[in-house]
Amino acid sequence: MNRNECPVCGSGHLTETSEVASFELDGATLSYESHFSTCNKCGSEILSADQSTINKRAAIAAKNKHLGVPSPSELKAWRDRWGLTQHIAGMFLGVGPTAFSKYENAALTPSGPTARLLFAVINSDQATVELAKKYSVTLKITPTIVSSQYSLIWAAHNQPVKAAAKVYEQKSSQDHEQLLQLLNVHANTPFVPQPISIN
Repeated sequence: MNRNECPVCGSGHLTETSEVASFELDGATLSYESHFSTCNKCGSEILSADQSTINKRAAIAAKNKHLGVPSPSELKAWRDRWGLTQHIAGMFLGVGPTAFSKYENAALTPSGPTARLLFAVINSDQATVELAKKYSVTLKITPTIVSSQYSLIWAAHNQPVKAAAKVYEQKSSQDHEQLLQLLNVHANTPFVPQPISIN
C-alpha cells in the first residue's frame, strides 16, 4: 500500500499536518507541535510511527525546557567542544552511552541528580575538567576558558600543553593557581603563563 494512501478508507490521500498540543506538568501547561496526517476523503487522522517519535521527542523537549534540563543542541555542543564521545559523556554522568544518546536526542528526560550534573558541566569548565581528571580522560580539543580575571586558550592534543594566556593585572593568587591547574591538568610538562598587561 502506498504510504500516502489512507489505511482506513483505502482510497483517500494522506496529507501531513500539525497542531499545537499541550499537557500539564507541576501546575504548568506545556505546549509542543504535534504532527499527524489527515485523509482528504474520509477525514481520518492517522499517526505514523515516525510522527509518533517526533511528537514524543517534542513533548520531552518541552518537559526538559520546563525543568531546566540542557537542550539536545547544548549537550552536543558540550561534547563537541571537549572532544567527548557519548560513551565518555555517559561515564561522566554515571549513565551508559545509550542513556546519554537518548538525552541528546530528546528521547529521554534525565533524572533529577543527572539533570543537575548536566547543568553543572555545561555551565562550568572546571566541572568538566575535574571529571576528566577523575576518569583519566584527556580532553582532545581546544576549548576557550573565560573568567572575570583572565581569558585563556588552552590546547591539549595529547601533547605538552601549548597555551597563550592574557592575565589581567588585577588578579589574586588563587586565580593564578586555578589558571595553572587548568593548564597542567593533562599536560606532560607544566606550562607557566606570563602575565601580560592589557591596555
